[in-house]
Amino acid sequence: MLRKIFLGLLVVLLVVLASTPVLASPNFMGADDGGLLTIINPIGDDAYVAGGEVVIDSKILGDLFVAGGTVEINADVTGDLFIVGGQISVRGSVGDDVRIGGGSVTLHGNVGDDVLVAAGTITIADTSVIRGDLLVGTGSFNLYGNVLGNVRAGFNEGRIRGTIGGDADLRYSDGKLSFADGAKIDGKLDYWAQYESTVFDDVAKEVEYHKWVVANTSSPWSAAAIVVPVAVWSGALWSLVGIFLLGGLLILLLPKYLPRVANTIKRNYGAALWQGILFAVAIPLLALLIALTGFGIPVSIVVMLGFLIIMFLASVPISLTLGSYIIKYTEKDRSRQFGALVAGATIYIIMGLLPFVGWIIKLILFVIGIGAIWIDIRMMIKKGIY
Repeated sequence: MLRKIFLGLLVVLLVVLASTPVLASPNFMGADDGGLLTIINPIGDDAYVAGGEVVIDSKILGDLFVAGGTVEINADVTGDLFIVGGQISVRGSVGDDVRIGGGSVTLHGNVGDDVLVAAGTITIADTSVIRGDLLVGTGSFNLYGNVLGNVRAGFNEGRIRGTIGGDADLRYSDGKLSFADGAKIDGKLDYWAQYESTVFDDVAKEVEYHKWVVANTSSPWSAAAIVVPVAVWSGALWSLVGIFLLGGLLILLLPKYLPRVANTIKRNYGAALWQGILFAVAIPLLALLIALTGFGIPVSIVVMLGFLIIMFLASVPISLTLGSYIIKYTEKDRSRQFGALVAGATIYIIMGLLPFVGWIIKLILFVIGIGAIWIDIRMMIKKGIY
């Protein structure tokens, strides 16, 4: 039965890989000290890059995946661009899609297809032309460039002075939205706000106002239709960021640890699954029983802290395991380890978003990760290492 489950997960993995832009021999680069990493030579394939500060000054002839605190893309990328970071600036042109999650994002270059961004502040500069659609979720939204497709945005404050070739769907609750002189929407403008405005009538050929639904005064189902999808995608994005950051830290400080746990999963995923279930059920019950004695509350707290740490770590080794089927690495090669982690974490999160079965798949993988960590801890204790 366990073998069938594992084989079924591999089938889903292959389906996901079929739609994931990963080539046979991509390039993996990382700053060993977590500091500055600058790419100055052209790369003729997909590239996976990580560092505290990442600067791309040469052309990428493929897809580019970046994780960093500060990210600057100063050269062109012919394929897709995927970035997770803090302060992000993209000055080069991108041939295909752009997907970014960060704190502050500024897009100066042209984009050949769609743009998806979730950030605290998003600015599309006046030098930028997006040939596809633009989808954003942010606090502050500044659209100074041009979008040839549709725009769908949720924000608190928005300023638009560029042109939108398609329709615009703008939602800003009790925030503010302003259009500068010269701003234009060729299609229809649908906007959701608490109050209707007449100043938008000259911006688009057709304008339709929608009353913003407040959850505590209207139907909860209407509010859920907006909140739930945003929460799901935001949660997925930040889960991905968390795996990148935690996994990157473990790879930097303990380069042998994650490969060892990943090997445990590969060798004995069945044992990892049942021990993960046992651990997830038994440890909280044990902590509760200890706490009920009255004198064992401090011990109970320590037990639960250990339990929470393992639960927090569980997604990282399972992500590395999934990525290892795409990218081969060694214990000494931190860059390739991180590349495998990035690929595997992306697959792991995508699996969780699959309709109907996604949460089941992700739960099984998560429990296997818990069990593998527990097996590794017991093995290290027996060897006298812990």
